[in-house]
Amino acid sequence: MKKELKFIFMIIMLLTLIFSAVSCKQNVTTMLEEYNGLFEGVSDEVLPVPGDPDFDPDTMLNKYYAIPNHTTFNECAPPAYTWTWTLYERDGTTVPRSPNAPFGYGRTAARVNYDSRNTQMFSLYIPTSKLKIGVTYELELRVSDRQGNVYTDVAEFVIFESSYIN
Repeated sequence: MKKELKFIFMIIMLLTLIFSAVSCKQNVTTMLEEYNGLFEGVSDEVLPVPGDPDFDPDTMLNKYYAIPNHTTFNECAPPAYTWTWTLYERDGTTVPRSPNAPFGYGRTAARVNYDSRNTQMFSLYIPTSKLKIGVTYELELRVSDRQGNVYTDVAEFVIFESSYIN
């Protein structure tokens, strides 16, 4: 009896395996096509950079940002010769950097932060930044091209209190 049950079980498992293999309509190619179909294509348009005649410095940053208080605020400048990031209070006062923080405003594992002023990336870790919730700040980006032309753009941002679930 036990041998017969084992044999029947093996037949059922074999049939299930064959049915699964035959009924599966996807292969690696169709799975990749479905996955890649979820994303939009990348434009081949080359954006103008500082020094190009059609470069518009007002497009370097968005004009307004609302940032949750538990995240990192990251911005990237266009390719240029030099970059300078400056953070201001709404009244024009420069926001002081924290002398205790290795990357400017707060301890973070980010590659660069506000204290690395001459870099293309601006990264500000909000939880330890000591910036106030509900206050509008201004972020100024100054870039220059190899000919020494300076381009400036300013963005306003406000930090809002946000709750999230881990």
